[in-house]
This record gives sequence, structure tokens and C-alpha cells, in this order.
Amino acid sequence: MVGIYGKPEAMTEGSAVTVDDAYITESIKVPTAKVVKGFNPIMPVIALTDAEIKDLVAFVASLK
Repeated sequence: MVGIYGKPEAMTEGSAVTVDDAYITESIKVPTAKVVKGFNPIMPVIALTDAEIKDLVAFVASLK
């Protein structure tokens, strides 16, 4: 996870997505929406508040 914020990632269906706030938020809320190529969609759905998700997104963005 370190250093991926702002970079493109290839998805299993062939598209590419930039790892940004919107992508991370969607991945937390709907883990199977866009799965990175080479990874199995095993992340469970976790009930988090919008504030908790915002904090997680900020944490991932801070990992450089």
C-alpha cells in the first residue's frame, strides 16, 4: 500500500484506475466494485461511518 496513492492500477476486467480518494472510498464501501489485477476479491464489507472512511483514505494517502 505504500506509495500507491495517485498512481494507476490495472483492474481485473482490463481497465486502469488511479488510486485516489474516490477509488479508495469505493473500495471500502463496495470491495468487489473494482478489483486490482492479480488480487482475489476477498475484502469483506465493513460497516464504517463516513468519518472513519475519510480517516482511512487520509491514512492511505499519507503512506509515501
